[in-house]
Amino acid sequence: VFLSFCRWFSKKSRGSEFLYGVQPIRAALLANKRTLDTLYVEELKSAHKSTNPHIAEILDLANKASVEIVTETKSRLNNLSEGRLHQGLILQTHPLELGPLLESLPTSNSTTNSAPFWVALDQVVDPQNLGSILRSCYFFGVSGVMICSRNSAPLSPVVSKASSGALELITIRNCKNLISFLEKSKSGGWKIYGTNLDGPAIELPTTNEIATLPSIVVFGNEGTGLRTNIKQVCDEMLRIRPLYSDPKTPVDCLNIGVAVGVILSHLRKSNQ
Repeated sequence: VFLSFCRWFSKKSRGSEFLYGVQPIRAALLANKRTLDTLYVEELKSAHKSTNPHIAEILDLANKASVEIVTETKSRLNNLSEGRLHQGLILQTHPLELGPLLESLPTSNSTTNSAPFWVALDQVVDPQNLGSILRSCYFFGVSGVMICSRNSAPLSPVVSKASSGALELITIRNCKNLISFLEKSKSGGWKIYGTNLDGPAIELPTTNEIATLPSIVVFGNEGTGLRTNIKQVCDEMLRIRPLYSDPKTPVDCLNIGVAVGVILSHLRKSNQ
């Protein structure tokens, strides 16, 4: 037991990441974008794998990927997930690699109904919000998500869990300077949409066709929104029209994760 614990602790201390929960682990195994090391399975879950299709599938995927499978106690899994809900499964992996920094998206002059559509995030720092945004982006078929290499939430196991595994599946790239990235993409034929609570903006829902050209929609920080210099790059600003408003209450906007889902729903209808 002691040697097993030492091996567990040694692996944890080498900078590996530990994905937890059924959907993030299933997605990571299906996507195969990470270097995968060890799948830890709670003793009780392993014993009942035949009656749980999700666990049975994950064990099958791990075997096919030649991932080591280790049965562990619930308490050790709790330690690996730092007390978060792991559903009896933890996958030890290397961090997700995003590839080289992008300076712009490729030049595109497409005017078809299937015009590419990206989301860019300006300093979204909360991992739960980032996970929620990625889940919405994947659900609505966004071509890819651009994040800043600095001042953004890291692509951690918390983000993967909050995204229900979308982090593992969707295309994500990063850039060094978001303003420069947007300006260069705009010069290459991309239309840039921003989001704004105040000031002139297209209110959604609208009957106007939006995002029929190759488009990037930019969402800002949870508390401060888009930076002024980001707004200046945008061709159009968007805002969700509230259906109920009471100046006596503090509820004057949506959480960014919810707002992204609402806006993408409207934009993708025009984009398809």
